[in-house]
Amino acid sequence: MTLRFGVIAGGETISPAHARSVEQLLRLGAKCELTIIAEGFTKAPGAASLPASRTIVRIAAPRAGPLPLGCDIAERIRALDLDFALDLSAGLIAGEGLEAPRHGVWSWFYGAGAKDQPCLREIDSGGRLVEVTLERLGSRPGVLRRGVINTDLTSYRNTVESAMAAGVDFPAWCAKRLADGGRLEPEPPSGPRQRLNAIRQGVARLRIAGAWAASQVYLTLMTEMWNVGVVQAPLSSFLDPQYKPHVQWLPAPGPGRFYADPFPLVHDGRFEVLLEEFDYARNQGYIASVSSCGSEFASARVLIDEGVHMSYPFPIRYGGELYCIPESRRNRSVALYRFDARENIWRRVRTLINDFAALDSTVIQHDGRWWLFCTCQDDLPECKLYLWLADDLFGPWQPHRFNPVKCDVRSSRPGGTPFWWNGSLYRPAQDSSKSYGGALTINRVLELSADRFEEEPAAHIDPRAPYPHGVHTLSGAEGVTALDGKRMTFIPALTFRRLRFKLGRLAGRKQQDRQQVIE
Repeated sequence: MTLRFGVIAGGETISPAHARSVEQLLRLGAKCELTIIAEGFTKAPGAASLPASRTIVRIAAPRAGPLPLGCDIAERIRALDLDFALDLSAGLIAGEGLEAPRHGVWSWFYGAGAKDQPCLREIDSGGRLVEVTLERLGSRPGVLRRGVINTDLTSYRNTVESAMAAGVDFPAWCAKRLADGGRLEPEPPSGPRQRLNAIRQGVARLRIAGAWAASQVYLTLMTEMWNVGVVQAPLSSFLDPQYKPHVQWLPAPGPGRFYADPFPLVHDGRFEVLLEEFDYARNQGYIASVSSCGSEFASARVLIDEGVHMSYPFPIRYGGELYCIPESRRNRSVALYRFDARENIWRRVRTLINDFAALDSTVIQHDGRWWLFCTCQDDLPECKLYLWLADDLFGPWQPHRFNPVKCDVRSSRPGGTPFWWNGSLYRPAQDSSKSYGGALTINRVLELSADRFEEEPAAHIDPRAPYPHGVHTLSGAEGVTALDGKRMTFIPALTFRRLRFKLGRLAGRKQQDRQQVIE
């Protein structure tokens, strides 16, 4: 089935994000048959080129009110037998033309405010979240696909760019459903959207400036320090909202270093925790392990250190061997390591995925297949969930057809060991809506197949004292659970280093400005 679509643009160019959406549709084999250019209408940000199409129609936009797509436009759309049309403009459209494509006209909305004020209401109110939707317009409106990102209260531009990046994949996701012969079942549309007046817009921009200044001071003075704790209870205990775990925290590794991303193991009769040890002096993490001697923990032993940042050593048992997949996004690959019991070392044995900057790769075996959950450093790493599948742990691994399968900063990025409880599969995920690694969501997986993925939140875990500022890994083995915790700490040496760096950069800019004046 070849899909046919059109685009509606507010000028000769479109935003880079919308251009990527069109490129994805074209790569699927869909054909762009019609381009409607609204001359004088609200222009989208950016300067990407319009897609080539068989028919181009130019119409004059009104000075006020929505762009009317009248009966003449509707007739052209019907003559071209379009399946859908994408609204790439930043304004409102109306008229009979909205009903002409078989599956309607689709348009993005970024936040709860006016369409030409993306994300501004959330910034104005100090909100932490922005909902991004692709909606069908016209007499049968509805939400076709939605995602949730966090606001950057220190930068309006960053927030808008993230929101637009979140919605890039939505049209292709819907088109794949249609190409499979499926139906789109829109959810009820969002409520009425209101414009901010000039005064409120000014207040929002002042809020951004104040938040930026406060963040510069805070992030210069304070440093993230994580630690790892062990709970003598299974992972399923954390599904109970009333459960209050007794956590045995590991001794801190020393000044300027921390532990995070723990995974407990019972191996060869001994209990140990695989983890990331981070050294601020090197600005790099590496994989280590801490073994227990009764109720005491020994000092960490370095397992894998290859000179690039590594973290999240996810363990796997397969074929009587012990493996792990540490995160190494700077290598742009997902690598598998095997434990060599004779030499008591870990060896890299295979690359599972090439040229993909995966974060926090988490592997399970389910329904006769192997599944790998991760996010991608190149594509909203806290928000978009990617799935890979294979018939064997060693591959070959293939991307899920509907990647990214989810976009939600509250519950996408993997955060520990998936587990079964009462016949359901649960998946811990990070909630970075307030800050990086600020909390955890345990999702209940409702559907996991080669062409479907769906899950829903089942439990939420907030950080607690003595690490009240974050928790982003929850893992388990043999009835024991490990988790980590974050505390923001003042470390004079690191604060001095940051101040020296900022002052050096400022001096460099002043020198560059003087040179430009001389030239």
